[in-house]
Amino acid sequence: MDAEPAPADIPTPATAVSSPPEPPEQTAAAPEPEPTPPGEPFDALPLHVALSVLAGLAATIIWGAAGGGYYWPMWVWLGVGIPIGVHVLLRFALSRPASAAHALAIHAASSGLLAVVLSLIWAMTDSPTFWPKWALIVLGVSVTVHALIAY
Repeated sequence: MDAEPAPADIPTPATAVSSPPEPPEQTAAAPEPEPTPPGEPFDALPLHVALSVLAGLAATIIWGAAGGGYYWPMWVWLGVGIPIGVHVLLRFALSRPASAAHALAIHAASSGLLAVVLSLIWAMTDSPTFWPKWALIVLGVSVTVHALIAY
């Protein structure tokens, strides 16, 4: 049994090893946006505000198209405003390294946000007495105690 010589177009073990394929030629496409650098979060606050305003405006337009009356979209505006306040508060909280002064500032800002929300809810209802005063007293005392302990 004689071995026939291998034709030139059939790969043999010696010729099967080849160089890696050439990369495809680059076309003149628009440059891709640079990715966000590591450690730098995507700034979603403008998008958050825009979508919240869109939701509030949609509710107000629906209210107007339905004939007006009691302005119920104020509850939608409050509902989309609270998360924006929390978003801003979290950005502030993550903006600096941890310290006693920054912790106190975060505590005061979060208490202030809660005080504003409670006061808005009171203003949007027909309660004759200012019921948020009790929560505001507790929030104020807690921030004061925190300040006394921290300093």
